[in-house]
Amino acid sequence: MPGPGMFYVDISDLQETIDHMKSCLTPDRAREMMRRTFNDTGRKVKTILGQEVPKKYEAPANWVKSQVDYPRPGGGGEVSVVVPVKGTRGVIGKRFPIARGRGRPPKRRKGVPVVIRAKIVKGQISTLPSKMKHQGGQPPFIAKGVVRTRKYPNRKKPIVTVVGLGVPQMPINRARADVERELKEHLEKRLVHHFGVMMRM
Repeated sequence: MPGPGMFYVDISDLQETIDHMKSCLTPDRAREMMRRTFNDTGRKVKTILGQEVPKKYEAPANWVKSQVDYPRPGGGGEVSVVVPVKGTRGVIGKRFPIARGRGRPPKRRKGVPVVIRAKIVKGQISTLPSKMKHQGGQPPFIAKGVVRTRKYPNRKKPIVTVVGLGVPQMPINRARADVERELKEHLEKRLVHHFGVMMRM
């Protein structure tokens, strides 16, 4: 993650293979080989995140993929690609499900906060704070299937939604190893393919 919303994968362990392939090609062809390889891999990020992130988080695959933008050329002298990932955090009750118990939801009693639990990490239940300190310091509540909170006391507006994680946080936490493995395997396959193409030109 070199910057906000940028997904980054270290491929330094492939550098020896890349250097050997480059030595067999002219500089122009070597550069073209890397450009095509990175472009192919960049386009695969959306699919891989959509497959791997939901294995570790209760995040819908379609939403995860919708947060991945088109790959763009990287800066600097070397050929590279960056894949912007939107930092929008998932609303609890919309992107991350509320963990409901059996029977009717508990009614709020004055002075007694309702305990709200959500499914964010796969296979775990997270309990929300009794007061949303970073969103006004008021208790959360459920309205129309979504967790919300008030920015100010005494039932004043605005009412805002309560959010969980954003997609950029997931590949660098629990899903990191699987995402990196899949991306590196795809990059290596495309590298071999484009090396063969350049050698035949």
